[in-house]
Amino acid sequence: MTRETLTTAGTTSSFRMGGSSNATFIYTIAGISGTVVVQAEGTQDGTNWVNLDENGATSLTANGVYGFENMEANYSYVRMKWVSGTATSMVISMQKNSG
Repeated sequence: MTRETLTTAGTTSSFRMGGSSNATFIYTIAGISGTVVVQAEGTQDGTNWVNLDENGATSLTANGVYGFENMEANYSYVRMKWVSGTATSMVISMQKNSG
């Protein structure tokens, strides 16, 4: 498991999955002003990232604890991306789960 804090739009460090088949993301948003857009991403090559949520990016309008689990994240690395919006912080935990 890894944990990071972002204070502005951007991405976390990449988290190595090591052959795990799924990933869990828990993120806590504080100080939202308007709408914050986030998405979990995966890559095979460390360069070309794709959104792991088939429904697209997630828009959040309230402070709180949120989660996302991708049951088939067969990617070498995953990360969380704060796409847009304003908040004071987003604390992200990423964990790999064995099949």
